Amino acid sequence: MSETKKANIHKSSLALTCFKVLFGLYFICTVIITIIQMYATYSKAEENLEKEAETTFKSISEALTLGVHSFDNKLVIKLLDGLISTPQIQAAAIIDEENLTYVAKGIKKEIDGKLYKTRTYPGLVKLSTFDLFHKDDYLKNYKLKVGTIILYRSHDSILKRVKDGFYYLIIAAFLNICCLGLIFFWVFKKWLIKPLSNLIYHTESINLDKLDKISLGLSSSERNELHILEASLNEMIESIQYSKEEITQKNKELSENYRELFDLSEELRKANEVVVENNLNLKDEVIEANTELSLSYKKTEAMLLNVNKAIFVVDSKGIIQSPVSKHCDDLFKKSIVGENGLKLLFFHLKDASKEKELILKAWSLIFNQTKSQFLSVESYFPKHVIHPDKDQESGRHLSIHYAPLFDNKDKLNHLMFLVEDVTDEVLEKIKIKKEVLYYDLMMEIIPISNKNELVKNIPGYLKLNVNLLESLLNPMKAKNKFLKDPMNQLLMVLRKGEEKSFQPLTHFQNLLSKLRKKFQDTDIDLALFSVDAITQVIELLNTYVEVFNILHKNKMGPEVNFVISKNFNDSVEEKIQDLDRLMINILEYVFLVRKIEDLDKDKIESAPSKAKLYTEYDRTIDLLMKRSRLISYLLKVLGQKDKSQLFYNFSNLLTYMPSKNKLTEAALVNHLINPYAAIQKMNTMPQNS
Repeated sequence: MSETKKANIHKSSLALTCFKVLFGLYFICTVIITIIQMYATYSKAEENLEKEAETTFKSISEALTLGVHSFDNKLVIKLLDGLISTPQIQAAAIIDEENLTYVAKGIKKEIDGKLYKTRTYPGLVKLSTFDLFHKDDYLKNYKLKVGTIILYRSHDSILKRVKDGFYYLIIAAFLNICCLGLIFFWVFKKWLIKPLSNLIYHTESINLDKLDKISLGLSSSERNELHILEASLNEMIESIQYSKEEITQKNKELSENYRELFDLSEELRKANEVVVENNLNLKDEVIEANTELSLSYKKTEAMLLNVNKAIFVVDSKGIIQSPVSKHCDDLFKKSIVGENGLKLLFFHLKDASKEKELILKAWSLIFNQTKSQFLSVESYFPKHVIHPDKDQESGRHLSIHYAPLFDNKDKLNHLMFLVEDVTDEVLEKIKIKKEVLYYDLMMEIIPISNKNELVKNIPGYLKLNVNLLESLLNPMKAKNKFLKDPMNQLLMVLRKGEEKSFQPLTHFQNLLSKLRKKFQDTDIDLALFSVDAITQVIELLNTYVEVFNILHKNKMGPEVNFVISKNFNDSVEEKIQDLDRLMINILEYVFLVRKIEDLDKDKIESAPSKAKLYTEYDRTIDLLMKRSRLISYLLKVLGQKDKSQLFYNFSNLLTYMPSKNKLTEAALVNHLINPYAAIQKMNTMPQNS
């Protein structure tokens, strides 16, 4: 082995690396311990200095107090001279009852007196402060404060005391490190570095032409890892020797086989020339067939990526092509081949909605275009929709992914849909999100010091928002101040929420900030935005109220109470009656009954077709949705939480009601009939406010 190679091995030696790591850790620990010892020594010296100063002061305190009380300046100065002559005290100053310096020793005077005001002097560190009390010999309990004495030490007085000790600690640590370093190195070299070097040398010396056993020169009285490694290497050498002989024999056999294969290859070459001539005419047909097979392979490969999803492909007109995945029948409960894929997935979207307009616009821009064109408009296609479903009262949540398919010119000619039922996951996420919000609001409210002020202001501000929402939804019955300028009133309500009393509510302030920024967007519909903004504010405030009351039940804060007038109760009942009248109109025109109890299977099955004839159907559903949401908030103010939740669920389900031209039986039952029947059932029960 060359000297250079040996040097490189020693530099990267595992044993040497272990030694460096171990010694390095020991060195670091020694340095840290030495620093801690030095710090402890310094702290102890500082403590002793303060005790010595206190002892010295106590020995002259009575005489000094008497001198100050009797204005005996000579005595005071003499005592201070003796005090600062001690090694632990460098300077002293006496402060009278008016906080003025009465006398100071060891401190340089200044013209402007700045240092006398701050009592901070260059080169000096405040050591101790003692009050001077004069005691009367006749009145034992009488004490009169005559001043305060401040003792100073020099900034390096402690260091001078401990300097020699520091030197001894550092020298002892250095000697300790050196001695143990040499011991570590000797141990590692004898038991690791030298045996491993021998092992490397013998390993490098193995020659396939001359395979001899190796010996590391280890002691036979011990049995460690190196002995096992030496034995394993010798076993390996024996195996290599045996394999070498076996390979030599095999090579001879292969040489004979190769001669036979060469003769056969000549015959095959001649036969291949004949085949090539016969296949020249098939070249064009093979290319065309490969193109079709490649496209079919891409379709099949993408479709089978996830067999538990509904997978189907549509053409530029949206027609679903065959084949489709088996899960399509389970998800849509019918055969979908030949149907329009857009109507199948997005039938619930309102005809004049912005979302539907964006889908149709994007659809017209992707076919016969490149992949980059599809990616630029892919965001317009919904990734999540909610379908009415008989088996799911709140609707079935579907997750949608899109996979473009291209022809041999890399132009998009088909679009693949991958649809998955994620209802359980979505409902669980909604539940978790609500629990997380409750937790965040609790963590936000608990540290607030002025909870009572917040609890006092929330009811009035919540009522103000409810009144504004009512004026936006029903302008004919709005109060005068809201009817004049609802947009300006919205800004006023948002500004009021940013007042100082509401500042501790972080989530609430973040919502107001987001709404104010969106209000300045010129592209928004102000009427729709105002209703949505006030709705978000009311819902968050109601959540705050619930959290405050939960904390109150656990004796962690005040309760939010609403002062409810009789007029307010009457107003809520009036709105519920108006909602009932709207429902009666729907029942009469669509179901041909006046009461839900009169509905039967035949009337429900024929309802979608009758709804198409009712011109006011979509507008009535929109009114039901908005007014039930408003009633939900009003009932929450009244403390009727269960009833409020029923109206809220009703409003939420109506949000996903399809327009009359795409209405289904499941949508009518789950989004209209069942939730309203639950409200009527609640109305027949006594209410606990």
